Amino acid sequence: MNPWQAERGLVEAWPMRWHFSAALERQYRDWFAQRYAVQLRFGIVAGVIVFFAAGLVDPLFLAPAQAAPLLYLRYGVMLPIALVLLAGVFSERFLRHQQAFLCATAFLAQLGLFLLARMVSVQACLAFVLGMAMALVYALVFLRLRWPGVLLLVVGVHLQTYVAARAFWRVPAWGMAEFVVLEGLMLLGLFAAYGAAYQARQTFLLERDILHRQVRLTEMRDRFRQMSEHDALTGLYNRHALRAHLEQEWGRARRYGYPLALVMIDIDYFKQYNDRYGHLAGDVMLQRVAELLRTTQRRPGDLAVRWGGDEFLLLWPGTQEAEALTLARQLLQRVQDLAIVHDAAPVRRVSLSLGVAAVLAQDEDYETLVRRADTALYAAKTAGRDRVEVYQATMMKQALTSG
Repeated sequence: MNPWQAERGLVEAWPMRWHFSAALERQYRDWFAQRYAVQLRFGIVAGVIVFFAAGLVDPLFLAPAQAAPLLYLRYGVMLPIALVLLAGVFSERFLRHQQAFLCATAFLAQLGLFLLARMVSVQACLAFVLGMAMALVYALVFLRLRWPGVLLLVVGVHLQTYVAARAFWRVPAWGMAEFVVLEGLMLLGLFAAYGAAYQARQTFLLERDILHRQVRLTEMRDRFRQMSEHDALTGLYNRHALRAHLEQEWGRARRYGYPLALVMIDIDYFKQYNDRYGHLAGDVMLQRVAELLRTTQRRPGDLAVRWGGDEFLLLWPGTQEAEALTLARQLLQRVQDLAIVHDAAPVRRVSLSLGVAAVLAQDEDYETLVRRADTALYAAKTAGRDRVEVYQATMMKQALTSG
């Protein structure tokens, strides 16, 4: 079970769990800040617009003597503060201190409604106090405050409501029904805030679980491709991978007009080596030879391939015949320098036969290149092995005649 699944199981088993492990909690907060940044900015802007647009209807329901101070407080004092907050919301610091901005904005809005309620009659005060509760629900649900901010804001609203209502406690217009509605709205906001927070954490875990599975699938796909393209014993590319690589390099060589060189290699008397020293020793010898072949890859397009059994191929794009011949001879010398004992061979050591062919992609096809390298290898083995031969046109005729 991956860590995301483990945390998800804990959340499902204990729905009131508000924190992950320390490292995962940091990742969740970074994810939350990035995912909801646009929504939260839009929510703050929308709330500010509604808050100040509501002031336009105050003169319709209040006497001029009461409406004038409200307009001054709303637009003369609170609007500049709101503009400063909005500037912070659209700054880069918002992502790092997102919850602080949200709490400050929501709290100042509640404080503004409280101050407005203190300046009007009992009947109008009730509307403003209920407005505080509605604004609280909006802040808790839409702005997705985290739990500490939720509790702080709810306590603050309760204190403001108590202070606002205390002067009118014994007035019939302010009764128990209003308090029931007010508390009901606050409880609704609390439950909604919890549901939003819980859902956000579940979404975070689900996305991380999906991401983890995608990474695992990618790793498995890469591993399977590695297994399908490489020889298990030597680690070199296999015959299947050569065809795809050769087609790709052939098209590139045809497009840019450079030659391709191919070297076909056979370990001399390999069957006799297995019979004499055993298959395990034969495998070790194949691995040592393969390691030498791997060192001949000088450029990104170069390829060392185990063709099958004791046969190998070297592909060198952009290599002329003379250069390929030189490199093949160097490889032959390096194998000779290894001096791997082979008592069943005439030279008493492991040796190679190599056939070299090089063509221009415009003139031929890659199957012709493989056939020519194979013909050159046949010539090297016919001539006594432990040598390098370059393809000549006469070799093909001799091979056909002997066949």
